Amino acid sequence: MPEEVKQHRHKYKKIDIGTRKPYFVYRCFIDECNHYTTKNFLLNKKVICWNCEQEFVLNPRHFNRVKLVCCARPTVADRRKPTAESKAALTMMEEDMFGEEDAQ
Repeated sequence: MPEEVKQHRHKYKKIDIGTRKPYFVYRCFIDECNHYTTKNFLLNKKVICWNCEQEFVLNPRHFNRVKLVCCARPTVADRRKPTAESKAALTMMEEDMFGEEDAQ
């Protein structure tokens, strides 16, 4: 008798297995799982989000990333500290919009 396979939701990441030209598939990265599939078979299936670890149903907009996530994290640009130039530009905009007394 073969061993029982543990049932679980998959946590996919897009990988390129092509040799001469790109051929992308999705591989489950949960320990001891060797499941691979294509984008066509994943549409409308439940998977695990890489960010929040919750289950969600895949739709076409989820396939834009390497790791399938339901919730978007801030990008690197969103996490950068504001520069002196951006602070000055923001101050000028506030002064134009609200007047000098409210910009402070």
